[in-house]
Amino acid sequence: MNEEIDVIIIWVDGNDPKWYREFLKYSPQKIDTSNSKSRFRDFGTLKYVFRGIDKCIPWVRKIHFVTSGHKPEWLNVNHPQINFVTHKEMFYEKKHLPVFNSSAIELNFLGIKDLADKFIYFNDDMLILKKTSQERFFKNNLPVDFLLQGVPRRGKLYKKFISNSLWVDAINNNIDLINKFFNKKEQVEQNKEKYVFKEYGFKNILKNKISNIVSKYYHFEHYHHPQPYLKRTLEEVFKEYKGEILLTSSQKFRSKTDLTQYIYRYWHLVKGEFNPHYEKDFKTYNVSSKEVADQCIEGLKKYRFVCINDDPNLKEYDLIKKNITEELDKIFPKNSQYEL
Repeated sequence: MNEEIDVIIIWVDGNDPKWYREFLKYSPQKIDTSNSKSRFRDFGTLKYVFRGIDKCIPWVRKIHFVTSGHKPEWLNVNHPQINFVTHKEMFYEKKHLPVFNSSAIELNFLGIKDLADKFIYFNDDMLILKKTSQERFFKNNLPVDFLLQGVPRRGKLYKKFISNSLWVDAINNNIDLINKFFNKKEQVEQNKEKYVFKEYGFKNILKNKISNIVSKYYHFEHYHHPQPYLKRTLEEVFKEYKGEILLTSSQKFRSKTDLTQYIYRYWHLVKGEFNPHYEKDFKTYNVSSKEVADQCIEGLKKYRFVCINDDPNLKEYDLIKKNITEELDKIFPKNSQYEL
């Protein structure tokens, strides 16, 4: 397989004075986890995202690096494989800017010029740590993915005892729109084999079978790692949900009406436009303590994909950041071709 496959990475520099002045100007009076400054701090992983791409997936055609305009001091934005993209260049509606809402940014990806038909979306905390073929992301011209259903994340009891986050609201908004457009019974019938794929394992197949008894989709297991997409999927979703997408695009901070980029993933899962594969080669760490950070450091040696999500309430932030980046320096001791 020798296809043109791109990467998209979004990044924010929370220490950029110009960005921070605008952040303060537009930030609502009430500070919570959706708009606290800690949500936008740089955990130092971006450099290793680039090193991982360079070492492990060197077949990438182009990296579209998306920011509000700021650039890491070490990044060579003039490298022929890097397309430096500002929000102003890619947003459908320029009047929505500035935004501090990652979901708003993600839902404007179709505005990126020269985006390949196949691309992989990275956050700046998603690391690839082992050499990986194109077939791990795309096979038979479709994304490689898995469809696992689960318990609904909604209702008063869920919000009271588990989570009342805006992110959960957005995930449910995605699912509601999927149910509005698709007839679940018909989609399951058309794509039976993708609900009972043997790699999922007995428990997951059983959960899918139980979930398929009900007439609507309620929850999909997530994959917070480099996510393959087809550009045509984004075009189909935009055509169907233009109003809802532009509403999210206009929200400067996360809101209850948001969609997320997972609307694209749900779309290709429900349509059956993916190749099923479920390899337990990934792990997400919500680094909320030194104990979790130590587990993360061990995980860097074990998994193909690791997502390092620093919790906004993390104490000993500087020490833990230092420990993790020192370990990443051991894994990727050499500069990538994208560094100055």
